[in-house]
Amino acid sequence: MSVQNLRYPFFRALLICCSVSVSICVAMAQPAASVTSPEENASAKNEATDKRLIDAVLPRLEAIQRELARIPAAIERQKDEVDWKNPSCDKPRNHDEADLCQQKFMAESSDQQAHLAIWQVIVTVIGTIGLIGTIVYTHLTFRLSATTSERQLRAYLCKTMAELRNLEIGGTVQAHVVMKNCGQTPAYDVTACIGIGLGPYDPNAPLPQLPVDRNSKSMLGPGAEHHLTVFLAGELTQQHVAQLENGQFGFHVIGRVEYRDAFGVERFTNFNLIYGAGRWLNQNGVLTNAANGNDAN
Repeated sequence: MSVQNLRYPFFRALLICCSVSVSICVAMAQPAASVTSPEENASAKNEATDKRLIDAVLPRLEAIQRELARIPAAIERQKDEVDWKNPSCDKPRNHDEADLCQQKFMAESSDQQAHLAIWQVIVTVIGTIGLIGTIVYTHLTFRLSATTSERQLRAYLCKTMAELRNLEIGGTVQAHVVMKNCGQTPAYDVTACIGIGLGPYDPNAPLPQLPVDRNSKSMLGPGAEHHLTVFLAGELTQQHVAQLENGQFGFHVIGRVEYRDAFGVERFTNFNLIYGAGRWLNQNGVLTNAANGNDAN
């Protein structure tokens, strides 16, 4: 490798020094030309040697001087060189290194802002999900509370008494049913119908549809009662009594009550009552519930 290809002047100067040393050794080792006397021979030899030394060393000394003169500038250039991978951002050595540090700082700041934005999105999503869950939970709780309150406060028209009166031969049998508001709020637009019949009892026979007089409406407050009365067409005969006692016939009383509760919901109560028809007969004429037709909403 030549001197010109070396990177640093110091090493080039050191190589030149080595070359000078070799040149001096070579020059000293070369024999002198022919001499006439020992003194002249020695003097001529010394002069030739000195000349060869001067001729060999002088160019190299000048080269060493030039290379040594380049060392400070090379050192300064080396100081000014920027390490692009690991710049010294605490104390930048030049404008390029300061600019590189600024760019590095901006890139790191951008990365931090990107990570912060991602975490903000995650926190926002979690907060939104929590908010939606809270809203749904509140809505369900409100609906449950409203439903519970409605069930506790709404009007309930329930049957508290049902009996037959005038169960005497030759008398007109009367069915008397009492409906009571068992709820805590009034029942509005109360309408009712009731019917009675005497004959064979078939539990599988469809119930007749009674007309409801919706032109006559009333309001029934909490604890108030609504009395329903209907009379059997014709008088009770001895034959009727015998048929009741042997279970062939029975009294059949049906009815329906419609109303609107305080929450605006349309309600109804149906009742289907019997007396006799193979069941025990009582002196008070108490009506009992049939197998079907007793329902409400």
